Amino acid sequence: MPPYLTEDGQVNRILIRLENLGPATIKPRFGVHYDYTGFNPLPWHIESGPLILERGQSGLYWIAGDGELPFVANSAAQVIVTNAEGDYALRGMATIGPDRSFLWPDAIPNPDFLYWNSNATTPILWGSRSEPPGAGKISYANEGGHHSVMLTLNGQISGPKRVALNSFVLMPRKPFGVWVRSDSAPNSKAQYGLEFEDGLHRLTLHFGQRNEVQYTSEQRAIVERAVPTGTWTYQEIDLIDLYQQVGWNLPPFLPSVYRNLDADLRTVDISLFLSSDGTADNARVFWGPIEQDGFGVGPETLMAETLEDVVGYYVRLSERHVAERNYAQALMVLERAQQIVHADMTISARIDEVLALIEVENRP
Repeated sequence: MPPYLTEDGQVNRILIRLENLGPATIKPRFGVHYDYTGFNPLPWHIESGPLILERGQSGLYWIAGDGELPFVANSAAQVIVTNAEGDYALRGMATIGPDRSFLWPDAIPNPDFLYWNSNATTPILWGSRSEPPGAGKISYANEGGHHSVMLTLNGQISGPKRVALNSFVLMPRKPFGVWVRSDSAPNSKAQYGLEFEDGLHRLTLHFGQRNEVQYTSEQRAIVERAVPTGTWTYQEIDLIDLYQQVGWNLPPFLPSVYRNLDADLRTVDISLFLSSDGTADNARVFWGPIEQDGFGVGPETLMAETLEDVVGYYVRLSERHVAERNYAQALMVLERAQQIVHADMTISARIDEVLALIEVENRP
C-alpha cells in the first residue's frame, strides 16, 4: 500500500495489508523480489503488525529491509508472503510497477505521488512551501481510487495563507495533465491551481468558475479556468500555449545542473497550491496523478536544441569560463564561435571584453 517510503530514492519500507483467506492459521513471512536479487526474494522483517493471522483475519504490516536490501523506484518489485508455520507452498504476491519517470530528465518525476521521503512528509523530488509556517499540511491520500496528495489549510491561522507542493523540472515541451478535486463551496475564499516560475516570469493558473486571463504583464500573469468542484476532473496543461496566450516568449536556455545533467536547459519550477485570504478556512484539495505522454528525450536531443542558437550557446559557455577566471578557455570558445558565425556583433563584443580581462590579469 502506498506511500512507499524511501532513502535517496530507494524503497526501504512498505505498508502491506494482508488477509488470510485460507482454512488455517498462518504466520506471515515477507520477502521482496526485484532486479539483481536472483531467483529467491530477499527477506524483509516485520516492523509492526500481527505475527499470527487466524482464518478470515486481516492485518496491516510495516515491513522493511535491513538497510542493505532496498530497491530503486524505477525498478519493478514483487512482495512475496509465505507461511512460516511449515506450509511453504502457501504464498501470495503483489507487484509494485516501475516508475520510469526517474529515468528521463524531461519527465515530471514521481507523477503518481507513490514514493515519499522516509518521514512521509513530501513525495520525493517534490518540496513543500507553507506561508506563513504552519499554514497548511501535505499528506498522502487515496481518494476515490486515485493516488493523490491532499493539501489542507489550517483554519486556526488568520489572514492570508498558502500551502504548495513544488518541483523543479524541465519545461514540458508537450501538454500534460493532472487529476484534481476540490470540495470547497463555490463561494469559498480558497483558491487552488498550478503556478510556473522560470526565473523571468510567474504564471498562475487558477481553477475557478470562469475562463479568462485576469492579469498579465511582462513578468506576471494570472489565468483562470472553470473547473467543477466536488468531483475528480482531468485538466490538461499546455504550458507553451499558455505562454502564447499571455504574450510571452519562452524562457531562455540557461546553464543548469539538473538530475546529473550539466547542460544549457530551459527549466521551470512547478507548484500545486492551495491558498486563502479567509480567516477560518479549512479548505482542502486533492491533486491526483500527473499524466505525461511522450517523455523520454535523451541528452543528445537536449544538446541539439541548445545548439540551435549557436551564438547564445557559446556566449553562455564563455560566461561560465569567465566566472571561473578561466579567460583563455573563454576566449577559445568565442573564437570558435566566430569561425562559425562570421561578423556576429555579439561574439565580437564578447571577445573584446574577455581580451580586456586578460590584459588586466596580466598587468604586473
